[in-house]
Amino acid sequence: MAEYGNGGKDYRNYLLSYYEDAFYDDSILGAGVLSYVKRNRLMVNMCDVLVVYYNLKYKPARSNSGTKLAVEYARQRNKFVINVFK
Repeated sequence: MAEYGNGGKDYRNYLLSYYEDAFYDDSILGAGVLSYVKRNRLMVNMCDVLVVYYNLKYKPARSNSGTKLAVEYARQRNKFVINVFK
């Protein structure tokens, strides 16, 4: 994953051409390959309700699912979790 903070304006514009918004916190800088976990935890800490699209049967080939880790973290923090996967 490229670190958003290092990408500059062009990288942000590229992301926003595909997504409504992009979240990056400077504390993630240098977090390495698990930066997505740290980013997700920051977002969970900021929310009251977590809305996800997560197939509970999904088993990634190489590691844990970032969404699964975020949902588990949110539940540990007593956040309300809505999974819109059907």
